[in-house]
Amino acid sequence: MKKKLVVYDFDKTIYDGETGVNFSVFYLKKYPLKSILFLITYSRYLFLYLFKIVNLTKIKEKYFKFLESHTKKEIQDLIDEFWETKKNKIYPWVKEELQKNRKEADFVIVTSASPLFLIEKFLLSQGYDIVFGTRFVGDNQK
Repeated sequence: MKKKLVVYDFDKTIYDGETGVNFSVFYLKKYPLKSILFLITYSRYLFLYLFKIVNLTKIKEKYFKFLESHTKKEIQDLIDEFWETKKNKIYPWVKEELQKNRKEADFVIVTSASPLFLIEKFLLSQGYDIVFGTRFVGDNQK
């Protein structure tokens, strides 16, 4: 028996923005000193990337390193607070369309290049069945 799937992209399809960028700006406003110190350190990797000394994967791995100074609970609290401030950026048509999709399909899936740790809990709480996103070093593997 075949399963019927509905698959959505997240950023700029369901959500009006780029999650990683929006979260970084949110974090910068919340922790300006930590953010500036991180950006000074991170700029070294950007420089190395521009001269092709490090690759894009390495630069992405280093990007969310600023979160390492927080506990897992603090990170989850930050993410929850972020979504509380950004849930209004979910396009208005999404809620009704999701309800329709849930009746018509076996699974409603969201896929994204955004970090999985930023989107998974939020999207599952909205009613999606499966969420795919970019995993980062240190993510909990399921």
